[in-house]
Amino acid sequence: MQKSGYLTDYPLATWADRTINKTMQIGIAPPLQYEKFNHANCKGCLKAGWQHWYVVYCENVDIWLEAKQAESEIGYSIHNDGYLEDKEPIFEQMRLAGMPPTEKIPSAKFWAMAKKLISQDGFFDMPQIERAVECVGC
Repeated sequence: MQKSGYLTDYPLATWADRTINKTMQIGIAPPLQYEKFNHANCKGCLKAGWQHWYVVYCENVDIWLEAKQAESEIGYSIHNDGYLEDKEPIFEQMRLAGMPPTEKIPSAKFWAMAKKLISQDGFFDMPQIERAVECVGC
């Protein structure tokens, strides 16, 4: 904007004596994605864990399908421990069992809840989740 001749200012970042600390104080709500995600970075982040991808599976099917297609086209998975397509059966079981799609639940608790919900139906086959639950105190 400055290159176009507009005066710009960044009070939350540059003012030494702040009069506000959060945008909510002046009536600017945080982005809606903060309701489900812990950050405002991209949905379908290549660095994100399986909990993030579960939220994407439930809430952003278009991004999920695009990522699956990309994995198929390039022949590599986003995660080093499996392809998105391989997780669809367990994610669908979680969704049907009522597991909330959110990053707001700490990871170990999230996967413990998922395991409990799914095991009630006699289905839970995601070894890396079991390891994550076992390593709560690591």
